[in-house]
Amino acid sequence: MNVICQWILCINMLHVQVFGIFIERLKCSIPLTIFGVVMNLVRNLIVVETIKLANYDLANHK
Repeated sequence: MNVICQWILCINMLHVQVFGIFIERLKCSIPLTIFGVVMNLVRNLIVVETIKLANYDLANHK
């Protein structure tokens, strides 16, 4: 399998995973803002550590 095919396969697998998470989110009725925050935090672990060290509050709905 060439590199382009592998890249396309990886992108498609990611879309399937994200879509599956989205469907699960709909079942649980998680607010979309929380879902978006979680998806971005999973992708940016350095940001997560920085936020934790700074003791910031995330997705506060007050």
